[in-house]
Amino acid sequence: MLPKREVFEEICIASRTKDKCDALKAKLPGGKTKISTARMDADNTNELIALIGQFKPDVVMNLALPYQDLTVMDASCYPD
Repeated sequence: MLPKREVFEEICIASRTKDKCDALKAKLPGGKTKISTARMDADNTNELIALIGQFKPDVVMNLALPYQDLTVMDASCYPD
Protein backbone atom coordinates (compact mmCIF):
# COMPACT_ATOMS: atom_id res chain seq x y z
CA MET A 1 0.00 0.00 0.00
CA LEU A 2 1.46 3.34 -1.01
CA PRO A 3 1.16 6.53 1.03
CA LYS A 4 -1.67 8.74 -0.19
CA ARG A 5 0.03 11.99 -1.16
CA GLU A 6 -3.14 14.01 -0.69
CA VAL A 7 -3.52 12.63 2.87
CA PHE A 8 0.00 12.02 4.15
CA GLU A 9 2.59 14.75 3.61
CA GLU A 10 5.05 12.96 5.86
CA ILE A 11 5.31 9.43 7.27
CA CYS A 12 7.75 7.61 9.53
CA ILE A 13 8.25 3.86 9.19
CA ALA A 14 9.57 2.41 12.45
CA SER A 15 10.54 -1.08 13.55
CA ARG A 16 13.06 -2.96 15.69
CA THR A 17 15.08 -3.44 12.48
CA LYS A 18 15.81 -0.09 10.84
CA ASP A 19 17.38 -1.81 7.82
CA LYS A 20 13.96 -3.30 6.97
CA CYS A 21 12.39 0.15 7.23
CA ASP A 22 15.08 1.60 4.96
CA ALA A 23 14.50 -1.20 2.43
CA LEU A 24 10.75 -0.51 2.42
CA LYS A 25 11.37 3.22 2.02
CA ALA A 26 13.59 2.51 -1.01
CA LYS A 27 10.69 0.64 -2.65
CA LEU A 28 8.14 3.42 -2.09
CA PRO A 29 7.91 6.18 -4.69
CA GLY A 30 7.22 8.79 -2.01
CA GLY A 31 6.70 11.62 -4.47
CA LYS A 32 5.85 14.68 -2.42
CA THR A 33 5.47 12.54 0.71
CA LYS A 34 8.52 12.82 2.97
CA ILE A 35 9.39 9.35 4.28
CA SER A 36 11.67 8.87 7.27
CA THR A 37 12.66 5.70 9.11
CA ALA A 38 13.47 4.93 12.72
CA ARG A 39 14.45 2.09 15.00
CA MET A 40 12.22 1.36 17.98
CA ASP A 41 10.76 -1.59 19.83
CA ALA A 42 6.95 -1.49 19.95
CA ASP A 43 7.09 -3.50 23.19
CA ASN A 44 9.04 -0.66 24.86
CA THR A 45 6.69 2.15 25.88
CA ASN A 46 9.56 4.56 26.60
CA GLU A 47 11.04 4.08 23.10
CA LEU A 48 7.62 4.69 21.59
CA ILE A 49 7.09 7.82 23.67
CA ALA A 50 10.50 9.12 22.55
CA LEU A 51 9.76 8.44 18.87
CA ILE A 52 6.30 10.01 19.06
CA GLY A 53 7.79 13.01 20.86
CA GLN A 54 10.47 13.39 18.19
CA PHE A 55 8.23 12.89 15.16
CA LYS A 56 5.05 14.52 16.57
CA PRO A 57 2.60 12.63 14.32
CA ASP A 58 -1.05 13.47 13.82
CA VAL A 59 -1.81 9.74 13.58
CA VAL A 60 -0.07 6.67 15.03
CA MET A 61 -0.82 3.31 13.39
CA ASN A 62 0.34 -0.12 14.49
CA LEU A 63 0.61 -2.28 11.39
CA ALA A 64 2.36 -5.14 13.10
CA LEU A 65 1.31 -7.56 15.81
CA PRO A 66 -2.01 -6.90 17.57
CA TYR A 67 -0.60 -7.70 21.03
CA GLN A 68 1.42 -4.46 20.74
CA ASP A 69 -1.71 -2.34 20.35
CA LEU A 70 -1.91 -1.60 24.08
CA THR A 71 1.73 -0.47 24.26
CA VAL A 72 1.26 1.75 21.21
CA MET A 73 -1.97 3.23 22.59
CA ASP A 74 -0.35 3.81 25.99
CA ALA A 75 2.61 5.64 24.43
CA SER A 76 0.28 7.70 22.24
CA CYS A 77 -1.52 9.10 25.29
CA TYR A 78 1.48 11.03 26.59
CA PRO A 79 1.32 14.77 25.82
CA ASP A 80 4.08 16.51 23.87
